[in-house]
Amino acid sequence: MKQLTKQLKQELINFDSIEERLHFLKNKYEGETAYIVTCGPSLAKHNVDELNERLKDKLVISIKQGYNVVKDVADFHLMNTYNFSPYTWKDDTIVYWSLSKSYADEQLNRIIEMSAPIDLYIPVINPPFLNATQTTQATCNWDDFYMMETHTEVKHGVGMMYELAIPLILLLGCKNVVVMGWDLGDPNGKPEDLEHSYNHNVEKITRPQEGEIAETMRSTDSLFDWLKEKNIDFKILSDESYVSSKFDRMQLSDISSEKQKEKQLLPKHPNTSKYPSRLFDSIKVGDWDDYFLKVIQNVNNVDGCFVEMGFGQGDSVSIIKNFMEDDGVDIKNRDIWVYDSFEGFPEPTKEDYSRRNVKKGERTHPESIAYNMGIPKNRVIKGWFENTLIDNIPDESIAVLHLDCDLYESYKTCLNILYDKVAKGGLIMFDEYMSNTQATNFPGAVQAIDEFFNDKNVNIQVAQFDNEKVQKFYMYKEKK
Repeated sequence: MKQLTKQLKQELINFDSIEERLHFLKNKYEGETAYIVTCGPSLAKHNVDELNERLKDKLVISIKQGYNVVKDVADFHLMNTYNFSPYTWKDDTIVYWSLSKSYADEQLNRIIEMSAPIDLYIPVINPPFLNATQTTQATCNWDDFYMMETHTEVKHGVGMMYELAIPLILLLGCKNVVVMGWDLGDPNGKPEDLEHSYNHNVEKITRPQEGEIAETMRSTDSLFDWLKEKNIDFKILSDESYVSSKFDRMQLSDISSEKQKEKQLLPKHPNTSKYPSRLFDSIKVGDWDDYFLKVIQNVNNVDGCFVEMGFGQGDSVSIIKNFMEDDGVDIKNRDIWVYDSFEGFPEPTKEDYSRRNVKKGERTHPESIAYNMGIPKNRVIKGWFENTLIDNIPDESIAVLHLDCDLYESYKTCLNILYDKVAKGGLIMFDEYMSNTQATNFPGAVQAIDEFFNDKNVNIQVAQFDNEKVQKFYMYKEKK
């Protein structure tokens, strides 16, 4: 279990709606390997004490009865009301329920009657809202996994892996996944012969339909290709799984040995700034909105536009637009320019090497997100920075420059071309700098910033979030 989970569990209660809670969890575990523990028969082959010891400091997502095996180390417990067993939940585990859309209210009432914890729940689109040809394993339309965050519902698929587990790891930002106990069962067997890791009696309310197990097994071929396209490393820890042989298999002992090997291979790189003496002032902020508001209000008297380098899903721009459109918020209205490849990361360089294992094409989002926000097309600049930036610099000066570039060459290009364009007294915000997580995951960004400001007398400041794990760095360009 991660210490972060205990904190997130407490913070979830501050959000009234499921939509808000899911949005809050977005990318909270970015850079972590997710260990999914489901309850196929191969799970029973592991020594429980050894399993828990190896997973105790990991992100562990348990599915139904798999929770009883890893209760002491489970971050999440994914549940539904079918094939139900009694549970005693740990206080720190985030419990996430799937509810059949056709009778979600009845199922929710049942959960409440059991006095079970409900941190999250989500409707599953089931018959009569879809038929057997429209399920996840039938269509292999894997982009539907993103419905958890875009529609606050998911599609029916055979088993909790398709309905909850894979959509959840995408939401949490995990790019490395290990699944144990996902055995599927003999595709030629009968649904009533499907085995599990547990041997206690469970009321069998539902079973796969004839042919669904074979259909799910076949679908994993396509699933592997999709995950590979998304740069998600997905391994199977089972010696009897019918999941596609395209997926790498591993042993329980590999969990630690892979970690040790990774440490040995990691080259030395600067994971903190070489110039900590630049840090003078600090401020306390509550959340992202509070951070943006406090640092941007200070440049209300500075003319110029807002420039976003690395648009992504548009979270930062969305905050800025909402402020500008709110008459009750004292933020100057400005033109917004956004720059992004919209093809994910460029090719990393040696300066970017880290355990985060950044890959070209990762984090791809369409430019239509910017258009849908109302950003004019002539101010949405698509392409690699080194190819497009020099010919598409705003005519007016830059009052706010938000750098969310992640990689060494991207930061160098942006600072070299845009720094002189920033107005005197203007604000520069660095999304990746000296905080422990960002410096470790994106060392190239830290190095590029340090190199650029090596001969400049600047005061880089820090905003400390209420969530003590989050820090963001920024500076105001001094007037000469």
